Amino acid sequence: MTAKIIHVERFTLQVPFVERVRRDMERAGIHTWSELEITRVETDAGVVGWGETIQNY
Repeated sequence: MTAKIIHVERFTLQVPFVERVRRDMERAGIHTWSELEITRVETDAGVVGWGETIQNY
């Protein structure tokens, strides 16, 4: 039996870097926020999976 995806949700979060990393990123001319995307996928069998990505990576 093959499960079918019935629902996908995306959550985008902005998480600040810790101070040491933020300082180094600023010196390199890179933004100081890390955008993270969390994805929730649900199948018709009721199985739910979660995943994460870093946008613009």
